Amino acid sequence: MKSKIFAICLILVLSFFNIGCAHKELTKYVDDKGCLATIEGNYYKGISSTIDPPNIFLKMPKAPKLLKGKLLSIDSKGVTFDQDNVGFSDEEAMFYPYDTLYGVIDTTGALIYGSVPEYYAVQHKLEIELLNQTTKEFARLVLSPNEPFAYCIKEGKYKVAGIKFIGKSDIEDIGTDLPEITFEVVSGITNYLGNIYVDFKSENDENVIVIPCNRNNEGRSAALGMFGLIGAVANAVATGIESSGLQHVIHIERDKNFLPESNKPIKEVSLTIKKPE
Repeated sequence: MKSKIFAICLILVLSFFNIGCAHKELTKYVDDKGCLATIEGNYYKGISSTIDPPNIFLKMPKAPKLLKGKLLSIDSKGVTFDQDNVGFSDEEAMFYPYDTLYGVIDTTGALIYGSVPEYYAVQHKLEIELLNQTTKEFARLVLSPNEPFAYCIKEGKYKVAGIKFIGKSDIEDIGTDLPEITFEVVSGITNYLGNIYVDFKSENDENVIVIPCNRNNEGRSAALGMFGLIGAVANAVATGIESSGLQHVIHIERDKNFLPESNKPIKEVSLTIKKPE
């Protein structure tokens, strides 16, 4: 019960945060080529499912079939999956060999086998909120999947204040319990952040940043909004339960042949990362 209450509080706080703190996106370099410093790199996003994890997709003659439920076990031959009850049905957990499966999404939201049907597939935009610790100003990086980025940015010491992964229909995976990530921006150069990869590695790999998330389903929120506070609380409970275990995994690589859009000298951004206690 305590965990549910915590989920309610957390989601409501996040909702108020999103309403009240929509900070300005940084200016793209292409729109202000006279700026003194840029932050640049590339963003790559693996394919995820729009459905709250875990779930599996079965091979079917016309189109893959979605099953929601619990992923009980995984081995070299297949997976054991306990499908959610539908109506009055009470389905027993079943073993599904890999040759019957189109794709498998684990409890963290990672694709661990096969692929995601196009209808359910999503490659999130990445939104990073930054706090300039020198000026106390907030700003946002908004990165489109599988594209380079180049933003004008003021010099100073920065802290990552928030991370969101934005999918279809404005469904957002909002980072919680973030590690403390800080870095410094130097004027007169290209501050090279690197190639940012999301969901290409697992949480057990080395040199990764794991971002636990809660899913904010805007469509569901709008539907429940007509019920006022009761609807908001119901949505918070549903979101907290469905998002349990959801996460995205980030790793960053540097390309020695990177060519900056700004044509300024390059300095690699040094990230200091402190994991939450």
